[in-house]
Amino acid sequence: ALESGRQAAAAEPNEPGNWLNLGTIYETAIPFVDGADRFAVASYNEAAKYDPTSPIPFTLLGRTYLGLVDLIDLRVQQDPKLASGAPELKKTALESAKQNLIRAVELKSDYAAAEFLLAQAFTREGNIDEALRRGMQAAISAPNDVGVAFFLGFLFYQKEDLANAEQQFLRASAINPNYSNAMYFLGLIY
Repeated sequence: ALESGRQAAAAEPNEPGNWLNLGTIYETAIPFVDGADRFAVASYNEAAKYDPTSPIPFTLLGRTYLGLVDLIDLRVQQDPKLASGAPELKKTALESAKQNLIRAVELKSDYAAAEFLLAQAFTREGNIDEALRRGMQAAISAPNDVGVAFFLGFLFYQKEDLANAEQQFLRASAINPNYSNAMYFLGLIY
C-alpha cells in the first residue's frame, strides 16, 4: 500500500487525493512504524497545499495529532520512564490538532467531522464545556450521527446533567435501536 501510495503521489504530485491517500496509509502505520507520524503530517500538508480550500486535509491532520496524544498515553503506560517528557509532547500534539480542526471548521462551518474531532480534542484537554459546544454544533450538522449523539450524552453524563444526557442517549437509541452503549447509559441514568 505504501509503495503504491508513493508511486501515485510521484506520478501526479499536484493531485491532493494522492497525498490524502498516502497520508492515510502513513497514519495507519503510526502505532507500528517510528516516524510514520511525520510522513502522515507531511502528506496531509501536501494535500492542503494543492487544495487549500478543502477542510479534509486539515481534519485528517487534526485526527492524526489526536491519535498521537493517545499513542503518547499508551507508550507511557507501557514504559513509565517515558512519563517525564509526555506532558509537553501531548500539549504540542493537542494544540496542533485543535489548530488544524479549527482551520477545517473555518473553511466549512457545517463540517460535522471536524467539529466532532474538535469536541474530542477539548475533552482530552479537560474543557468539557467547549467540547459540548463543539459537539452540539456537530449534532446540528449531522443530526442522524449516532456517534455524535452518544458522545454528547456521555459528556452531559460526565457533567451530571442527566436530563440532557438522557435526551442524547434517547436520540442515539432512536437512530439505532440496537445501540447497546446508549441503552446501558440510559439504564445508569434511570
